[in-house]
Amino acid sequence: MSIDTSLEKRTKRVKKLIETRDMAAIAEWEFQNFLIGAKLQVQAQYGVSSNEVQSLGLKKKSEYKLATGSKKADEGALYNISFNRQSNS
Repeated sequence: MSIDTSLEKRTKRVKKLIETRDMAAIAEWEFQNFLIGAKLQVQAQYGVSSNEVQSLGLKKKSEYKLATGSKKADEGALYNISFNRQSNS
């Protein structure tokens, strides 16, 4: 067996491994896209706050906290100053 023959065999094995890895990655992407599509379909069919959405492991939209706006502090409270002065008349 010559060096050229062993290098050719090694090159063929490496190419086959690369092809196998690429096919596995494609299969993983296809499966992930299928799951995302199924979740979107359930949300579209039953609604984003349904029990079916929760059964898929997603959080219902109604379970998220509502965003509360930050109250704007008035300037007096910020510096602990009272603007209500009483006149001594």
